[in-house]
Amino acid sequence: MRAADRFGVLDKMQVMLLLSGYVRNWATLTADIDAAHPDAQEMMAGYGAALRALVDPGEFPELAKVIAAGAFDYNPHEPPDYDFTFGLDRILDGIERITTG
Repeated sequence: MRAADRFGVLDKMQVMLLLSGYVRNWATLTADIDAAHPDAQEMMAGYGAALRALVDPGEFPELAKVIAAGAFDYNPHEPPDYDFTFGLDRILDGIERITTG
């Protein structure tokens, strides 16, 4: 039996909605960033510092640890589509797991 045959029509629709929602959300985020600042790369370069200034470690200790570790700092060596591709790969991994499992 093919993996796609294990899914019913409603399951396939849910997968399409998941994928289209992910892409739509990413496109909206990208458009919002572009609209907020003419140079998105410059804006993202200060994003980690801005979050460090805004997030209260007493109120959000785990988030503050992630921010302090540099997770939101700009990395000029990272491919521009890294975050999008990482998320899409995780979604596709999950779909593969439930279709082959």
